[in-house]
Amino acid sequence: MIEQRSVRGIIDKKINFNVPAYQRGYRWNKLNVTDLLDDLLEFMQDGSSGKFYCLQPLVVKKIGENRYNVIDGQQRLTTIFIILKYLENLLKEENGIDEIYTLSYETRKDSKDFLQNIASKTQDESNKNMDYFCMYQAYKAIERWFEEKIKEKKTTKRKILEIFTNSEGEKHIEFIWYEIADSEDEVKIFSRLNSGKIPLTNAELIKALFLNVR
Repeated sequence: MIEQRSVRGIIDKKINFNVPAYQRGYRWNKLNVTDLLDDLLEFMQDGSSGKFYCLQPLVVKKIGENRYNVIDGQQRLTTIFIILKYLENLLKEENGIDEIYTLSYETRKDSKDFLQNIASKTQDESNKNMDYFCMYQAYKAIERWFEEKIKEKKTTKRKILEIFTNSEGEKHIEFIWYEIADSEDEVKIFSRLNSGKIPLTNAELIKALFLNVR
């Protein structure tokens, strides 16, 4: 099944994501994180950019009620989560949302807690392993990015938050959601994705992108 899902839709469903042990950990650096934020800011301010910013495919397999293994797309999914944790207080004040989706890494026993409480974590705590280090550095990069943009009067936290929480009739962010069937082997799908043999054809991606204009 391939469709589009907004970040707001994922938040509203309170989906529980798990990154399986066969995946590598979180490895985005400051440049990756700030490039994404810069792209989102440009999208938000460009009147001709359309209604939605489309993230790369999020490939998942359902493993229980409202629970999914993430086969591909975990770097962006985790980064979006960390951005929302940075905006958490405003998310509660503006939208009454006190819980977003959950995310845990199978190889890291306490990863769910680390991400849920990343705003209060310290450098020493992040040095426990490479995943936590990169997550913590991503949070700090987000913090610095907002400080700089607000100081330069280029945006506000409230304006950026809007594209995460807007409905589909307004400017918002979407994932191409590719849910594999129960009968499909997720490890084989993962191997194909990472060997360059992408199971998503161009035709399928185009179909996904134009679902909303039917």
